[in-house]
Amino acid sequence: MSQSTKNILRVFFSLCVLILGVDVFVPRTHSHFVWENWYGFYGAYGFFSCVVLVYIAKYGLRPIVMRDEETDE
Repeated sequence: MSQSTKNILRVFFSLCVLILGVDVFVPRTHSHFVWENWYGFYGAYGFFSCVVLVYIAKYGLRPIVMRDEETDE
């Protein structure tokens, strides 16, 4: 891995930790469900939602959209 890639990853992970730390100071006055008050809920929800979308695209939609390489249509 190159040095520039390592630097980009360091910045990315530092921002993730910073945002997670700021989550402590955000008031949750309009939450409808109990789990919305959990620390880091929205970050975890976003991460797992993204992972689910990738798996849906890879294993659900890819076989439908892809065609054989031999076909010249």
